[in-house]
Amino acid sequence: MPRKRCCWPCSPPHAQGAQRATERAAQLERQAFFDALTGVANRWRAEALLASRLADLRCGAPPFGVLVVDIDHFKGVNDRYGHGVGDAVLREVAAQLSRHVRSGDTLARWGGEEFVVLAPAAGEGELARLGERLRQAVAAAPLAGHAVTVSVGGACATRKDVAATLIARADRALYRAKRAGRNRTVVETGSE
Repeated sequence: MPRKRCCWPCSPPHAQGAQRATERAAQLERQAFFDALTGVANRWRAEALLASRLADLRCGAPPFGVLVVDIDHFKGVNDRYGHGVGDAVLREVAAQLSRHVRSGDTLARWGGEEFVVLAPAAGEGELARLGERLRQAVAAAPLAGHAVTVSVGGACATRKDVAATLIARADRALYRAKRAGRNRTVVETGSE
């Protein structure tokens, strides 16, 4: 007797198991490399890329820069409107930054209300222009119904840098921007 064919496409059980395993692997990769709240790369991913780019720089790759972007007065947003609004602001700031980074840049949530941008092939001038474009993009539109600004600090990598020294220099520039009144971009100059 000939075998009856069903009208539904059937997959062998092992194919369904393989598909579930592939989906689970993709989910684990997203959890490992991306921030759950904002959807951008997470700190672990940024640190790995930063170490790789610094190693490439020591082998002759073109210079790159790092921007540290901090939401101004974020604690006040959480205290005044609650963490739900704070989370919405974080998501919307991440979305604005994502729309305005250059192709090839990496945006990551560094922690709390801080983001970093790894900007390949960016000298001081290009890094300052990028930081200013990001700052203006956030300030231009109300986010989660509130006026939000960011301060941006940047530094260009040198062959002497390790990740900690490069981030520390970008942080120093960020704090100069904050001390100068916030809602501005400062890029460290003359780092080599």
